[in-house]
Amino acid sequence: MINEYQTQSELNPALWDGDELKSRLRLQLLKIAKYFYKFLDISAPVNDVTLTGSNANYNWTDKSDIDLHILINYKLINDHEILVRDYMMAKKTIWNNKYPIIYKGMRIELYAQDTNEPHASTGVYSVLHNKWLMTPNSEMISVEDEAINKKAKPYEYEIDKLDPEDDQLLDKIAAIKSRLKTLRQTGLQSIGEYSIENLAFKSLRNSGHLERLGNLEQTTTFRQLTPGSYQ
Repeated sequence: MINEYQTQSELNPALWDGDELKSRLRLQLLKIAKYFYKFLDISAPVNDVTLTGSNANYNWTDKSDIDLHILINYKLINDHEILVRDYMMAKKTIWNNKYPIIYKGMRIELYAQDTNEPHASTGVYSVLHNKWLMTPNSEMISVEDEAINKKAKPYEYEIDKLDPEDDQLLDKIAAIKSRLKTLRQTGLQSIGEYSIENLAFKSLRNSGHLERLGNLEQTTTFRQLTPGSYQ
């Protein structure tokens, strides 16, 4: 666990009126969640729709993601937990790439979370029931390892699934690198070195995923520039 640190003195005013989610935004987030649930193409019911991460806490910036989670019991989909988790991660990646929804400069990131998975964030707001499930503290925030992993895992999955033979590979790599740049800048501008975003970036570097991304870009570019590569 990272040491506690001082953060913003108020919740992001772009989303919140005091400690209550803005009513029109709440309705729009529920509408987005409804479309995302339909996109998942599953029969398991939605237990809740939550807002978590920096924008449900006091370590936000004007570029922080809006992490919107649809809570579903994975066991009602299939007993094979890893299979379901991979399916949900794939759906998240496809959705967020296909529908890069932005609200006031902040990207709305959708994810189907297992109801059996413990909350990693110190701030969790039920958009569905319009109330706090875990109320954040403006004085101090603890960053748990699990929160860092949750931020890094979608990028790990996306990089691992890149196909070297994909004609759109360079475009996909550029999109990932752009999001990673924004991720790190957001963290450094808000909290600094010990922000969740920057620590997630470092986690991706330590795991070798950033190196793999760079190698794929280099190899693909070289192949496309080599005479005769299109024959």
